Amino acid sequence: KPELWLWLFAAASCTLLDEVVVALAALRLDRDRGWAEGAIAAAMTGFSSGAVLGALIIERALSRIAPRRLLIVCTVGSLMLLGLFSVARHPALVVAALFFLGVCASAHYPLVKATAFELAPGRPGLVNAISQLFVAAQEHSGSMWSRMFAPGDSGLGAKADALIAQFRIGHVADKKAGELSYG
Repeated sequence: KPELWLWLFAAASCTLLDEVVVALAALRLDRDRGWAEGAIAAAMTGFSSGAVLGALIIERALSRIAPRRLLIVCTVGSLMLLGLFSVARHPALVVAALFFLGVCASAHYPLVKATAFELAPGRPGLVNAISQLFVAAQEHSGSMWSRMFAPGDSGLGAKADALIAQFRIGHVADKKAGELSYG
């Protein structure tokens, strides 16, 4: 089913959402706003704390709100909060936007993945097998994703190198995600 592939692609994309938001938000706060490292770390902790609270909230909300409706609400909320973060100048507003973005974004992966399982009732093995194709693409040192979605002259390599230098993660940058997670 093409719809199953789309939902599983969305689930794979959700797994990267937190990392992308944190990396780009930290870079923006550092370069564009001139925040100190400690303040940036505190703001990113706020995002993560919001995600923990969000996981608890969606668990309770699902007893009263249909999963697809909750996903739509959280997606719209995430987009609005991302926009607010982009234009916010006051530090308290920036931190609040990141916190509530964490709350909203925490619903994306579980609700999207649950939808994928609903599309193939009684076939969890199929859903997991297709999901693993996306994991393999992510762990192939990123080169598969870049070949699939980035034009050759996009400059993504240079931007990735700059982020690696910015966050001082060169010692792990060439490792595959699975090596970092599982030893």
